[in-house]
Amino acid sequence: MNDGANEPPVVDLSPLLTPASIAIVGASTDPNKIGAKPLKFLRKYGYGGAIHPVNPRGGVVDGLTCHTSVAEIDGPVDCAIVVTTAAHVLPALRDCAAKGVRAAVVISAGFAETGPQGMAAQAEMREIAAAGLRILGPNNQGTVNLGAATVVGFNPLLEALDGFRSGTIGLVSQSSGVGFGLMGLGLERGMGFAHLLTTGNEADLTFADCGLALLEREEVQVVAGAIEGIRDPATLRRLARRSHELGKPVVILKGATSKAGMRAAASHTGALAGHGAVFSAFCRQEGLIEADSVDALLDYAQAFASPRSRKTGTRTVAITGTGGTAVLMADALEREQFELPAPGAASIEKLRGTLPDIASLANPIDMTTANLGNRALFTDTARIVGAEGSYDTLIAVVGPAVAQSGLDYARQIVASADYLPSTVVTWTAPDGPGQDLLRANGILVIPSPQRLAAAMSGLRRFNEYGARRSAAAAALPDASAERRRKARDFLSQVATRQLAEHQARTLCAIWDLPFPRQTLAHDIDTAEAAAREIGFPVALKLQSAQIGHKTEIGGVVLNLKDADSVRAAAERLLNTAGLADDVKIDGVLVQEMVIGAGEVIVGGVKDPELGMAIMAGPGGTLAEVMQDVSFRLAPFDAREAECLCNETRLAALVHGVRGRPAWDAPALYRTIERIALMASELEDLVDEIDFNPLIVRRDGEGVVIVDALVVKI
Repeated sequence: MNDGANEPPVVDLSPLLTPASIAIVGASTDPNKIGAKPLKFLRKYGYGGAIHPVNPRGGVVDGLTCHTSVAEIDGPVDCAIVVTTAAHVLPALRDCAAKGVRAAVVISAGFAETGPQGMAAQAEMREIAAAGLRILGPNNQGTVNLGAATVVGFNPLLEALDGFRSGTIGLVSQSSGVGFGLMGLGLERGMGFAHLLTTGNEADLTFADCGLALLEREEVQVVAGAIEGIRDPATLRRLARRSHELGKPVVILKGATSKAGMRAAASHTGALAGHGAVFSAFCRQEGLIEADSVDALLDYAQAFASPRSRKTGTRTVAITGTGGTAVLMADALEREQFELPAPGAASIEKLRGTLPDIASLANPIDMTTANLGNRALFTDTARIVGAEGSYDTLIAVVGPAVAQSGLDYARQIVASADYLPSTVVTWTAPDGPGQDLLRANGILVIPSPQRLAAAMSGLRRFNEYGARRSAAAAALPDASAERRRKARDFLSQVATRQLAEHQARTLCAIWDLPFPRQTLAHDIDTAEAAAREIGFPVALKLQSAQIGHKTEIGGVVLNLKDADSVRAAAERLLNTAGLADDVKIDGVLVQEMVIGAGEVIVGGVKDPELGMAIMAGPGGTLAEVMQDVSFRLAPFDAREAECLCNETRLAALVHGVRGRPAWDAPALYRTIERIALMASELEDLVDEIDFNPLIVRRDGEGVVIVDALVVKI
């Protein structure tokens, strides 16, 4: 865990967002060429700084003298927009660096996305950036500062817009099409944005760099973005940490999470670790809010940008004049695990004196159509339930019936917003001045009950994570260079990529992981002797680095209660080995039979972007079929291990079900913490680890790992 020490400074985005002077390298007089677009949009939206067209041909571009090189420009240049062909980009960037230009937006494409030659050119671009010229791109469409109406780049959307609506949301997107699309959809919904940055191939500045820098800007209260690949997970973690330090949420929509992106894996853990599952775990662990669609991303961003809705909690009260919509709202809230407790007796008595006899005084509270003729009815109802002090969120459920009196109704909601910590609105009527008034007063408005409940869930998750994060600092065990040295020495002696179980146990002993008593036997007599020493009953397991899942080939025999059964099982297993000439058999493992309260699968698999991910869920032979697992990124502590388990059926199983005893849950969480430490320290040595099953004994009796698999890099 990094506490912030020794981290690089946050990127200064001012040359990209508030440049005093801009050079357009590759400026064109042809209005149909991209080289003409940046100047067009700078002028359309009223940029007030100096503009310097640059083109080797010179001449005049739209009334401005065109310089033949950046070096010819008189005076400093904050930002250069590079719109040349790919072959001319690197010379242009070198000229910019020599001139002292502070930042460059490289719109040109034809780099890493095209193959090895383009990747080499992009690497050279990175070297230029390291010398001091910060680069956004290549293969992007620039930035928009909506507050200052400054466009540093281009996009067809800018042709259609007449102006911008500024706000407190900072947008970042690797894809320019997605980024400008999000901005356009959001503006259409009445949302306001502070900035948009598109990062493209990220030769220098990354999604996380830009998001972190936006968080530090006073005008930004929320960062929302779309990402396809994670190039710097350390900065993304820093972004998440800073988000909660500042109380400014970060919402992310990630692409490339389908099964097509999964790699072939030897272990159960690898087969269960879809790319999206690991990223989702990262978001939960670090306190980022993950969106699963464009609508969800915009809804979350709008929710976090609504200050009078930010304190949304679990206990909600809904007030409506439309019963059907209220039913949908109640259903949606229950799915998102919100509570709708009925008002207390004193409140009900007051409501009876305020609302018509036919009104429903449960929760949701249905005022009936009487609210259409009594402009104060909503406010009076909200005042009564707010005074009770048992609710944290007021939900106004507004239907089409109030469309003609929408502005008056919105005024009632605004007047009631101070009665509870948070107020949100679902308004299932066409957008109009009523919704605009609510947004202007910092109140979240979403037209669908289901989408509103989901957005409220995002608000609650951010608030709950912040409380959990501040409750206690994570107490992680210290990393050990000595353990890593021992592991490296041992693994260097293992000839195969996959370790046999007995070898995996030797490796795990470096981290003091709990295993049963066991002995590797190479013949029948040794197996019998080992069983007698361990004590009956025992299990016998065929041992080979070439066999990952022994049960699938009949390589495990359980509950052997006497010497004869051990000898028979050992003979069968060892003879089975002889049938496969290409499989090297190490022997049979004679292992103490362990009886417990339950079985858990715990494993680790290396995500190509985020590092070693730890998985846990109900274990045994059906673990891969059930797919009831969740993930965390290593390392983490026992408290986080408990959160991990609680995201699966283990949350109920550890307490004992249907008369079965409670599990030793604390021992389980401590063991998962230890496995996570092991995985993090082995990250550059192994690809996968797998413990299935891990036997959890009764409360107070500990846990035992009875099967282990390790795959080296």
